[in-house]
Amino acid sequence: MFQQSLRNILLGATLAAPMLALNAPHAQAQDIRDFSVNNATGRVLTELYVSPADRDTWGPDILGVDVLPPRESVEVRFSPRTSAEGCIYDIRAQWDDGKISDLYDYNLCTLNAVNFTATPIQALW
Repeated sequence: MFQQSLRNILLGATLAAPMLALNAPHAQAQDIRDFSVNNATGRVLTELYVSPADRDTWGPDILGVDVLPPRESVEVRFSPRTSAEGCIYDIRAQWDDGKISDLYDYNLCTLNAVNFTATPIQALW
């Protein structure tokens, strides 16, 4: 049930102010930057941020009031209106223990998934 409630997250018109849309219609065209976030840790991911690498701010938490429990996944989907933002993004995950994982300069146009694991983070192309 949780995975279905977070299945479709849309980044809004601008990534400086992402807009969350849960259970968006499947008719929406897929963006080349869409990717999965997989929590393969024993911790709860409490906040998730995705921002163009050339921005100085993270913008709002795209999980909103939701969290990503261990062994769960969420799809991050971009709005077609943000296509001018390019492909290179930074990703920030904040955990229930207060620790932060920052990933810099990830090419989302060639990336399918980001796996947060107990060992170093993996990106799947």
